[in-house]
Amino acid sequence: MTTDKQDAFIREQVFAALQQAAKQCGQTMLLDDAGIKLADLGLDSLKLIEVVFDLEQQFDAQVDESAMASLHTVGDIVRMITKSVRQSREESL
Repeated sequence: MTTDKQDAFIREQVFAALQQAAKQCGQTMLLDDAGIKLADLGLDSLKLIEVVFDLEQQFDAQVDESAMASLHTVGDIVRMITKSVRQSREESL
């Protein structure tokens, strides 16, 4: 998979995971913008950690837990997971 295709796939999966989590929290907004604030999704910190943990497992990636405090938008999570996946790929080469 090319880097651009992989990045698009990661973005799609992060959006889907957050959409599902928001739905479980009673939010029905359409997730179509990386600038959407996580607070607007109605996710509490525990739910956000669950989503990130699930994404880590899905992509066999590891996220720096200290970076969790700097997550404010959907795009922040996309960038964090993408960076982690790239680092994992580079380490495996």
